[in-house]
Amino acid sequence: MEQVEFSRLIDVARLGDAAETRAIAATADEREALARRLGLVSFDRLEVDTRLRRRPGSGLVELRAHYTAALTQACVVTLAPVPGRLDQTFIQLYDPAAGVAGDETAPSHARHVSVDPEAADPPEPIGPGGIDLGEAVVQHLAVTLDPYPRAPNARLYVPEPGPGPAAPDEEGGQGARGESPFAVLRRR
Repeated sequence: MEQVEFSRLIDVARLGDAAETRAIAATADEREALARRLGLVSFDRLEVDTRLRRRPGSGLVELRAHYTAALTQACVVTLAPVPGRLDQTFIQLYDPAAGVAGDETAPSHARHVSVDPEAADPPEPIGPGGIDLGEAVVQHLAVTLDPYPRAPNARLYVPEPGPGPAAPDEEGGQGARGESPFAVLRRR
């Protein structure tokens, strides 16, 4: 079983009919490990409010999570630190009847995944230890990060347009200004 940096397992068997709420926060060590995993400069805060409940009549378990995060990414142009804040809410469904995540004994038809980009996400299977609230938050947070963070004054270097290429010299090179690499090697 792989090590998860921010794990908060909930045993679904203990979940009754009433919704269960929890407030969780990542420790400094967990945030440091998450910063490495997500390629962040730093991860200063991660606080989460969760609500788990069984959906009546469906057998599904619903996780509603709201998280706030303070983090720093590296600018894609200058590598300067780019501070960011996330304030997100998401809902994730889990299917206790789907089998345990990673269970290779499930029939092959149960492991086949068909993806329809227009359809709602299918319910997740529940892991061997239950639902991992922390990992669910980290996975959602990872896809909401800015993939191309830029510092406010970051500019890409674009060379000024110069004069056109020089006329070829007698040896087929590009003249003195834009000499052919082969002409340089010939002189050696």
